[in-house]
Amino acid sequence: MNDQYGSIVGQHHAAPPPDPLPSQPPVTGQPAPVFTQPTAVPRQPSPVPVREPTPPPLAEPQPPPPVPQARQPQDMYAGKGNVSKALYDYAAGDDDEVGFSEDDLIIHCDPIDEGWMNGTVESTGLTGMLPSNYVEKLNW
Repeated sequence: MNDQYGSIVGQHHAAPPPDPLPSQPPVTGQPAPVFTQPTAVPRQPSPVPVREPTPPPLAEPQPPPPVPQARQPQDMYAGKGNVSKALYDYAAGDDDEVGFSEDDLIIHCDPIDEGWMNGTVESTGLTGMLPSNYVEKLNW
């Protein structure tokens, strides 16, 4: 046949016409779907980056506290005259002698003769003679 009138063969290959949109809801008992334009979803603002707090600057290292200097013997014994330290315990043998214990300080020492001296036992305040070979001279 010709192109003006078409043919039966051409009709089999033609696409079927589109179905019209239903104008009435289906009879199935359920409501018909409603077609609407999609609505725009508002955009969330971009999250603000969280800044970690800046730590305070490190403190300058402090020098160690000064170590107390050992007092000079002159300062420790100032106003005490000649000072000796007891090396041993001594018990007074006469009324004019003084007894003392090891490590006692004997202040205001004055030599009498070769083996004896006068002095005051600092811990007791007693003054008298004592053997000079029982003490060590500290500040003479």
